[in-house]
Amino acid sequence: DMLTKEDLLTYEISDVFQAKNLIDVMRKSHEARQKLLRLGIFRKVEVVIDTSRGTGL
Repeated sequence: DMLTKEDLLTYEISDVFQAKNLIDVMRKSHEARQKLLRLGIFRKVEVVIDTSRGTGL
């Protein structure tokens, strides 16, 4: 079984989705970015956190 980049990406960023607040999201996103860069299969990894002014649902 061969992992695709998408499989690897999903695995490496999974901790981000367990974050409890914005600070945690930022910290875990930075950690995930570092992991992905260390793998050496991505030339560039950017983290963009988009906020919404929605209803909070």
